[in-house]
Amino acid sequence: MLQTVLAALRPRVRLVKYAATSLAVYVYIFAALYALVSWAGMPELMAYVLVYAGAYLLEYTATLRLVFAVQHRWRMVVKYGVYVAGFFGINTALYAALIREEVHYLLAAFLVALVLMPARYLVNKHWVYR
Repeated sequence: MLQTVLAALRPRVRLVKYAATSLAVYVYIFAALYALVSWAGMPELMAYVLVYAGAYLLEYTATLRLVFAVQHRWRMVVKYGVYVAGFFGINTALYAALIREEVHYLLAAFLVALVLMPARYLVNKHWVYR
């Protein structure tokens, strides 16, 4: 019975781990975005692209080790590359659209993350890390 309960909880625990890992990555994203735009004077879209490029590098290792607890395989790297190409494009397009509508750059980053997080989790869970 205990094994059944633990098996039932495993997907929820994984989701909580994914949320916590994503939160840590988003702390980096928002801090770096703020520093580049507010302190360094970099254009918002350029800073967003630069920050997200670094964030996706962090996310692969964190998600691989902490969330899905699987061994690195080159096939995963290729799938992650396809995932990043797709989501990076969607991320950037949504962010650029919000910036054009004069949404504050940090709020725009938050809204894009909020909208895409469920899809990112599902793609990671059911495709990238399988």
